[in-house]
Amino acid sequence: MKEQVNDLSGVQVGDKLYSTLCGFGEVIDIYKKHGVPVRVKFEGPISNFTLEGKYHSEDCEPTLFWDKPEFEYPKKPKTVTISEYRLNGLRKDFEENLDLHGIGYAWSKLRAGLGF
Repeated sequence: MKEQVNDLSGVQVGDKLYSTLCGFGEVIDIYKKHGVPVRVKFEGPISNFTLEGKYHSEDCEPTLFWDKPEFEYPKKPKTVTISEYRLNGLRKDFEENLDLHGIGYAWSKLRAGLGF
C-alpha cells in the first residue's frame, strides 16, 4: 500500500486551508527558507506549518489540509482478558486448525500451559 503524502507545495498567499485544530484559515505568508514556512491566520491564532501540513516538522501526521478531511472516528477496541482468550480463543483456534495441525498442534498448546 502506497503511503499518502499531504502536499501543500503549491500553496500561495490568500489560499484557504483547513486545520483539524483551528478550522479554516488563510495563508498570510510563505517563508521560503524556514522549516515551517506556511503561515496561516485563523479566527484567533496565527500558526506556521510545514509544506506537508505538520505543525512541527517532527510531527507524525499532518493537521493542515487543502480542505476538511473526511474520515471515520475509530471505535474503542475490545479488550480480551487472558481467561477469555483461554476459554474462547484457543478453543476456536484449535477447532479451526484441527485439520491443519492435528494432534501435534493441540499437544504443543497443552505443553505450553495454555490448555483448553
